[in-house]
Amino acid sequence: MLADPARAKDFYESYFANKRQDAAIREAQWRIVERSLIGRRGLVLELGCGDGSVSVRLASMGLRVVASDFAVAPLRAVRESVRHEDLGLSLVNADAQQLPVPDASFDAVVCLEVLEHVPSPERVIDEVRRILRPGGLALLSVPNLVSPAEMLHQLKHLVFYILKKEPLTHISPFHYLRVRRLTRGFRQREVHGLHFLTAFLPRADGSTWLGKGVNLLHDLDLVLGRMLPLLAFDYLVVATKGES
Repeated sequence: MLADPARAKDFYESYFANKRQDAAIREAQWRIVERSLIGRRGLVLELGCGDGSVSVRLASMGLRVVASDFAVAPLRAVRESVRHEDLGLSLVNADAQQLPVPDASFDAVVCLEVLEHVPSPERVIDEVRRILRPGGLALLSVPNLVSPAEMLHQLKHLVFYILKKEPLTHISPFHYLRVRRLTRGFRQREVHGLHFLTAFLPRADGSTWLGKGVNLLHDLDLVLGRMLPLLAFDYLVVATKGES
């Protein structure tokens, strides 16, 4: 497991070079993030930016974006990928549990699939509240430990841990009630259940009957995630900081 900070730092330096991004769940998350921030102005922080794709999309919306990550290697890769683009994207190497920024500095914080990787998600949430301006938005996502898809996902990681000694990266498990408790310090919260079983199945080219069928399956699966939030694969929380 990766509760030790030094070991975690070493591991995440190479993590994103070998990680396949799960396009279906990322797109479902992005639709909510985009809808929540469209038309807004101000400074946005992405915690745990990884490959930088979300930060780049946010910057392309006209937002001023600071992309941060615990590891240096993904930040270098992001810098290289955007060096010919004028996005106004800033990069910062920082621990989400102890951010080197003043209070009330940001209008929004985006933190997708990060909290399950840190020893103390509560500290991260405290930091998010501290650095948000009054009325600022926090957009947070975590996998749901008790969903059928996540159970299968973690079983796969457990097998790899036993056979290949690959570290278990999800060290802070979440379920619906913990998500609600963790974000209760915000004035307003919306908890979106995302996907049920098809989170790891890529969306298809809709020009064929097979592709249309796969995409219809995705759409139905998203509906199931909304209808059965206790068993949804992933949660995305949109929370607003109070005025005081």
